[in-house]
Amino acid sequence: MSQIKYIFLDCMETIIDLHELPSSSDYAYWTYFNSGVEDYWENFNEFLINYEEAKNSISANLAYNEEYDIIQRIDYVVKHNGRIGLEFKHRVSERLFNTYWNTYKSKCFVHQDVKAALVNLSRKYKLVVISNFKVRNGIEELLEINKIKHLFDLIITSINFGWRKPDHRIYEYAINLSKCRTNEIVFMGDDYQNDYVVPRQIGIKSFLLNKGQTYINTDMVANYLEFEEKLT
Repeated sequence: MSQIKYIFLDCMETIIDLHELPSSSDYAYWTYFNSGVEDYWENFNEFLINYEEAKNSISANLAYNEEYDIIQRIDYVVKHNGRIGLEFKHRVSERLFNTYWNTYKSKCFVHQDVKAALVNLSRKYKLVVISNFKVRNGIEELLEINKIKHLFDLIITSINFGWRKPDHRIYEYAINLSKCRTNEIVFMGDDYQNDYVVPRQIGIKSFLLNKGQTYINTDMVANYLEFEEKLT
């Protein structure tokens, strides 16, 4: 693959891992628990119901694959809670968001072998992150916390761009910013559709990072070492 100039990478579960993989209700729990504003809801179950209602309401007003900010979801939950006075709603939203984001960050880490591989890859190729994420500039912050942000030439997220993978627009945007051709890019990530199938549909060679999946006739790699070997 001597013509390769860019490596496009997914972020979560590809670069950054979590100590525990969250369920949909875990995200609500991370927002609610220890926020200091729990008493505005009868219990967590009521908050969870409101949290799911917010997702459904916001999504119903968006185009397919259009992204929204997690703060919009939290604001919806707070706005529709009649126990919270109007003058306190902004402060409650802030408390909930800060609780969620601080909890999320505390659960993130990067394996040392991944860091070493990224350093090595950055010496040979330009590295680009393309990630779905609902916290504005959140991926950038996570990469900075883990001291690897400087390794990436571009960081493209759905919340900053406006469209989520697998929408073709976010990939095309990355290609245009990179000023390269599709045959000069290799993509790797852990999501079969977003990081493997769709890149190939638009002409990008891709590899699926194996997180225990089983797919037939798929170029899979077990880790970054194997990925680097595939590039030679």
